[in-house]
Amino acid sequence: MHKEAGFTLIEVVASLVLVGILATFASLFLVVGLTGYETTRNAADAAMNAEVALNRISLELRTINSIPSAPVANTSLAYTSSEATLSGSRTLRFSSGSLFVRVDGVDYKLIEDISNPLLSISYDDLDNDTLDEVAYITIGFELEAMPAFQVRVYPRVMIDKTW
Repeated sequence: MHKEAGFTLIEVVASLVLVGILATFASLFLVVGLTGYETTRNAADAAMNAEVALNRISLELRTINSIPSAPVANTSLAYTSSEATLSGSRTLRFSSGSLFVRVDGVDYKLIEDISNPLLSISYDDLDNDTLDEVAYITIGFELEAMPAFQVRVYPRVMIDKTW
């Protein structure tokens, strides 16, 4: 009897099935890893954008010296600054899912795709003169499926509540 070297058809099919199964699991692990990377990168980008926006808001509001009109809760706050580089009339406002700072009538977008805006001012009699002054200003918002971002700013100058 003559024996020939080689693979039988069953061996080839079994090998192909095993390679297919291994390739399927390998591709699933790659897809899960790439999806996780993409999600993490997007979350890090959103967090960085939120941090930049909140730092800018802190810079803007830390040096305010007047609030000419009553703020609109969770919507807008008009103010002027004592900082020479932040001159002019300025407004911080939430609109259409974005946060803007308006400088002399020109809007500059700080961040977009936000929800649940928070803009509130707390008052207290800080100098015992029977008039309430701005104790602090709280600004916050949410981005997609991330926790809320918030900053509390304590102005350097006492601002009387005149409205």
